[in-house]
Amino acid sequence: MADKISALLLEKWDSKDFEAYVLMYAAYADNQLKDEEFQAIVDHVGNEKAEFSKKLIEKLNKTERTEMLLRFKPKFFATEAEAAKILDEMQEIFEADGRFCIMEQSALLFLRSVML
Repeated sequence: MADKISALLLEKWDSKDFEAYVLMYAAYADNQLKDEEFQAIVDHVGNEKAEFSKKLIEKLNKTERTEMLLRFKPKFFATEAEAAKILDEMQEIFEADGRFCIMEQSALLFLRSVML
């Protein structure tokens, strides 16, 4: 499923669409989306893009979510500076609810290892 979806989106998405997906990916690192996290994403990308990404993330399993993220790497974060910017934004989402749990810390460490 993720292959079909990502192939379609790879052609259509701009950087803001991808940013919405990445931030939603971060918000679901601990398997739950908190209101504060969702609002922080809306603040970054707007309600429409946040809602679309939320629905997409909820349709994918964890492996598909990560595969899709990595599939977009050449288009949206090919350089180390671009990847670092996205990782910084993800950390903001992790911390939006006032805590940075072990699952979120592990997710960020994993993402740093594959994105940089």
